[in-house]
Amino acid sequence: MVNILAWALPINPEPWAIGKISAIRTAKGAFPKVAPHKPLVTYQEAVAESLKARGAEVVPGLYSLRFTFSHQLEVYKTRHGAQTRNAADATNMQKATEDALQGVVIGNDRDVIHIESQMHGPQRTSTFPFVIIECKFGLEWNKTTTRDWNIPGEFLSPLAMEARNEMMNDPILMPNIVNNTWKP
Repeated sequence: MVNILAWALPINPEPWAIGKISAIRTAKGAFPKVAPHKPLVTYQEAVAESLKARGAEVVPGLYSLRFTFSHQLEVYKTRHGAQTRNAADATNMQKATEDALQGVVIGNDRDVIHIESQMHGPQRTSTFPFVIIECKFGLEWNKTTTRDWNIPGEFLSPLAMEARNEMMNDPILMPNIVNNTWKP
């Protein structure tokens, strides 16, 4: 049985980003250390806490996630004057939000079998910020043949399904994989 949950959070979505990298020197040499990216961590904590406050808990099975982002550009001051942060791309906001759901709504992001995101309008300093999270859960793999897996739901357009079927039926492109174990 497929179930759906949804939340709308008035939080400015933050793109995934790597933190500051520094060198740690030891007797064995120098090693890189990555500090957490503070705006990212703050965003993920805000998402997690907002979902928990709304009663969210980890749900079972495989997942399909859909995000709608409305990203407000932030202005900050530097010694050179006011600066506007760069616009964020949907892919990095998607990854940051997916990571925030782990252990709160989804068990593990490896169990996400479908994910998509969309932007809700342009990114401006006057944009009302929010993220809408939709989660289908309780999905299962349905094995029909050794090389054909059906994912529940209508994830492929008819044109994409036609292209997929052509690929799957091409004996040169799709050899019958019997054993994929490699011997050293």
